[in-house]
Amino acid sequence: ALDYAKQSGVKISFDPNIRYKLWQNLPQARSILMQVAQATQIIFPSIEEAEFLLNGTYSPEKICDNFHQLGCQTVVLKLGIDGCLISHQGNMIRIAGFKSPRVIDSVGAGDGFAAGFLAGVLQNKSWAECGAFANGVGALATTVSSDSQGYPTLIQLLEFIGKVAAVER
Repeated sequence: ALDYAKQSGVKISFDPNIRYKLWQNLPQARSILMQVAQATQIIFPSIEEAEFLLNGTYSPEKICDNFHQLGCQTVVLKLGIDGCLISHQGNMIRIAGFKSPRVIDSVGAGDGFAAGFLAGVLQNKSWAECGAFANGVGALATTVSSDSQGYPTLIQLLEFIGKVAAVER
């Protein structure tokens, strides 16, 4: 499927979202996940996932360099509450995170992060705006105890990240 998508000019993004308990053989998991990583244009690893995939401990900048060497055009390194580091064609930008109004559960934060970033990409936003969208959705996802119930509407996201004034409801 990845080869077909790539041959068809489809841009592929990949959030490793590694669940160690689901893999019986971690070296095999690394091998399979790295094959997927090599086929993607945008990858969304956390520091921990990147260190597992790259089989070592690296600085955020070195992690980005390693994924670029594998063929990933854009690396969006998730830094948790510290935000993210975006690396694209030799340019790196660090985007600060947002403080969650209340942390209930982190389930869904990583998926929301990727969704927020890709929503920005689809709207032709700058990398900085894509990172702010990602960080905002990720932070808001932690405010509820479910996978996706905390995901905001566009207006709610723009209010949260300070791009529009709060609207009276």
